[in-house]
Amino acid sequence: VERLVLAVSELVTNAIMHGRPPVELAAWASTRRVVATVHDHGPGPDDPLAGYMPRRGDPVGGLGLWMVNQACSGVAMRRVADGFTVQVTAGTPPTY
Repeated sequence: VERLVLAVSELVTNAIMHGRPPVELAAWASTRRVVATVHDHGPGPDDPLAGYMPRRGDPVGGLGLWMVNQACSGVAMRRVADGFTVQVTAGTPPTY
């Protein structure tokens, strides 16, 4: 739970600092998994590999998306018609 809270906090902070308002947070939970999405109306990161390696030399941090990827079992980032959405998953993936 603590890792998911850290990840969602980083995503909301990124959306506020780098995105455009409004910032929207939604979450769903089951007994084995929690899924959360953070959406803002900005374009998202310029780098398609953002979050896969820590950014060095950024005076304002640069580790948020990397920490999200380390903390969660699944991370999906996508541009949508009205902005940018990140979905994170913590817990056990579904079995089919």
